[in-house]
Amino acid sequence: MNLFFAFLNIILLYLTFAGIIRKTTGASGFIKHLGAFATTVLMTGFFYYASLVLSISFSILLLILSVLNAVSLWLLYRGVSMQQKVLASGKIAADPRITFFVLLAVFLFTFEFAYTSRKWGEWDAWAIWSLHAKFLFYPDYWSNLFTDKIAFTHPDYPLMLPALIAYCWRGVGAIAPFIPYLIAYVILLAVPLTVFRTIYQQGNDLFAFIALFIFIADIRFVYVASSQYADTWVAFFILIAFILYKQIRSGASEQLVYLLGFIAAGAGWVKNEGMLFYIVFTGVFMLFNYRKPVLIIKYLVGSALPLAAIASFKLLYAPQNDLLYADRKEAIKSFLVQGKRYQIIALFFIKTVTLYFTAIILLVIYALIRKINPFKSFYFVVVLLVVTGYFFVYVTTPNELNWHLESSADRLFHHLYPAVVCMLLWRIRDSYAYSKPLSLLSLINHLKALPAGK
Repeated sequence: MNLFFAFLNIILLYLTFAGIIRKTTGASGFIKHLGAFATTVLMTGFFYYASLVLSISFSILLLILSVLNAVSLWLLYRGVSMQQKVLASGKIAADPRITFFVLLAVFLFTFEFAYTSRKWGEWDAWAIWSLHAKFLFYPDYWSNLFTDKIAFTHPDYPLMLPALIAYCWRGVGAIAPFIPYLIAYVILLAVPLTVFRTIYQQGNDLFAFIALFIFIADIRFVYVASSQYADTWVAFFILIAFILYKQIRSGASEQLVYLLGFIAAGAGWVKNEGMLFYIVFTGVFMLFNYRKPVLIIKYLVGSALPLAAIASFKLLYAPQNDLLYADRKEAIKSFLVQGKRYQIIALFFIKTVTLYFTAIILLVIYALIRKINPFKSFYFVVVLLVVTGYFFVYVTTPNELNWHLESSADRLFHHLYPAVVCMLLWRIRDSYAYSKPLSLLSLINHLKALPAGK
């Protein structure tokens, strides 16, 4: 019975949040469903974490969720006809050729995922994320996770992914490897398809398919996503934050800023690096919108729930972070004046981008050839400051510097990679705004119209 209600409530949460987003912001179609998916993932983790803190049994949690979902859906859809519900979904008939290419992309991602993935993922998956989920699976012993005796597992890491895994395990009634495996597969598809859809909805499908090709061809991206780490989830929430901000700047309802604050802060519930992103994103958001105090207040209100969950976890349960503890003041001062460390980190960052993120370099070169400045935007300021934050984390790390860089730098850039690809393709696509739109379908039709032998 728990199996049925656990997964039914995930579906109902999705429908509930889709309805709330549509009713409060007027968003429909892609943005509504994207926001509902991300919100459902975060809230499932929040609810399960709250049930552990408050010692609520899993069956009671499912009952509470069922009642909340039933009441919310009734309030959202009462008096709405089935025809209105269909129209509200914003569903558009897709060209069958577009559908074919998207399904082909899904097949290729699936093949690459099966090739690169392992039963329990890579080292961080079974030593950190799934291990933390195993503690959370047992409500009487979950707080045993928070001890320095297993400091190598980083028990201070936020609980979104472990809570999501543990919730699903409680639903199936067993610690089963297919749950984190399936979650990794979902996020692998979610990131490139989100980039594709956000570019495609702007009416330029050629660049949308270029985005899909970039991720399909990037076996390193697929490998990190299939590893069952939390890094691709961080990348997903950063990507959504950029998309929502662009929607707001393009004239969408300013009510979307509530969702923007929720998603940006939600990144901090995934990994500590997500909290760095939230702090940077919030600072830049305030700087760019300082003349709109109401907008800033709405953003902060949207951030409140994720920040409350993070604060309660960090203050009440999480042990001290290995990078930030009081006795390190003198060591940090010493590291900050060691010029050699700056040189090592800078060279390693350049090597990492060159080896693993070639697509970004090529897109930047193409943008510069077309006389587009990709470095003058809200998004670039956020990315630059986040990378600067990563840089100084390495400058002050207590770990052996080269080991720390080699074991984590590529995954930190992975957090920003989908958002940067999307940002660059936005800028390049916009440069064609006043010329004939570039379309994959028009290109196919042109080739079909050529005489034989041409």
